[in-house]
Amino acid sequence: MHQKKYDDIQTLLLSGACLMLDHKEMNAGTELATLLLEVYKVSSPKMNATILDCMKKIYSKYPEGAPAGKITFLKNCVKFASEKSASVEHLEEIHYLLAKSFVEEKEYGSAQKYFLKTSKNDEFANMIKEWSKQGGEAERDLFIARPILQTLCCGNLKQANALYDRLVVNTSSPVSSPLMNYIKFLLLTLERDALPLFEILRKKYTPSLNRDPAFHQYVEIIAQVFYKVKPQNPMGGFGMFGDILKSFMGGGETNSK
Repeated sequence: MHQKKYDDIQTLLLSGACLMLDHKEMNAGTELATLLLEVYKVSSPKMNATILDCMKKIYSKYPEGAPAGKITFLKNCVKFASEKSASVEHLEEIHYLLAKSFVEEKEYGSAQKYFLKTSKNDEFANMIKEWSKQGGEAERDLFIARPILQTLCCGNLKQANALYDRLVVNTSSPVSSPLMNYIKFLLLTLERDALPLFEILRKKYTPSLNRDPAFHQYVEIIAQVFYKVKPQNPMGGFGMFGDILKSFMGGGETNSK
């Protein structure tokens, strides 16, 4: 590093990390992979395709049943990519690998946080279907509504519609409930400048939204994102919404509903 022989040390650390992981030396492999990211921080002005390929190569070397090191490495990759002005496409690929890693461990709550940052709607929907099996039949609509509302909180109407289609419309066992009716009408309403209709729906379907305390908070964020409506809760303010967004976009990694 002192001699700035960055190519040499990158080659050495990449081959060393892969070698250790091939021999199931998880701690050593993860440590070398982390050191490689530190070298990239010094040697590369920004994230690029070559670095992403190296990240994916190391990821592929982690054997099944070794989630801790793999997830630690990928989180470090996300941090590096964010600090190095990675493109949306590059950052999405890392988020996707993290989501897949959590799905493999059946940590669906954590997986959902990272799927929200990707456009992998088919796999996201499949994960939600699998996760919903942990609840009873009466809770299936909650599992479907939650990620759709969270996606809308992020301002991504296109992805929310895609999830709805895969989870509700194009399925052999559709879920029917007042909550699903609300989601359907909400998506249609957000296609246009229709704040009065938005508020009518909120009032009419209050009993459905009451089924999850977070739903009312999500709807407030959606009103703010799509219609520039100020929060109804003056005590919570915008800081409260920031905390809510962090809770499902990048907060703790607990597997909660």
